[in-house]
Amino acid sequence: MNGEEKAPWRARLARLRRARADPARVGDAAVLQSRMLGGVMSARANQIVRALAERHGEEVYAPRIDFAALARLPSWTFGRAVAEFCEANAIVPATISDEAREDLEAIGAAARYICLHDVFHVVLDTDTTIPGELLITAFILEQGYFRRSALWLRLLYVVGPLARPWRARRAL
Repeated sequence: MNGEEKAPWRARLARLRRARADPARVGDAAVLQSRMLGGVMSARANQIVRALAERHGEEVYAPRIDFAALARLPSWTFGRAVAEFCEANAIVPATISDEAREDLEAIGAAARYICLHDVFHVVLDTDTTIPGELLITAFILEQGYFRRSALWLRLLYVVGPLARPWRARRAL
């Protein structure tokens, strides 16, 4: 690898470290990491999100969720449940800044997943513990959102219970 090839990689890594150091930039960090890892989402997931973007605009790639507006919805609505979950767990929404949006189309469905991850906690009625996150990961893998989902799902079933063995049955 020559010096010209190293410099952009190091610059991206430095940019990723800066984003990770700022809790308000968790979405940016996830976008940068996805970009550095290459295409991690399945072709099917990217195709679905691309079709949504063609119909509804580029905002589909990284929706900006207005949690204050969701909190004003009636108590029985899904949006209100998402807002209450995030507030109860002190979750800062994963938003993607304008600076990081230049990478959105390149990572496609991954950007959308980054912004909507916390919604899965409400859909699956799970918490933010490691087993809760593993449950979301298993759900996403089973849906085939990621490339090589079947391989990762098998690995999760082997390694996942090691995180909290006494809760493995609930998580998986």
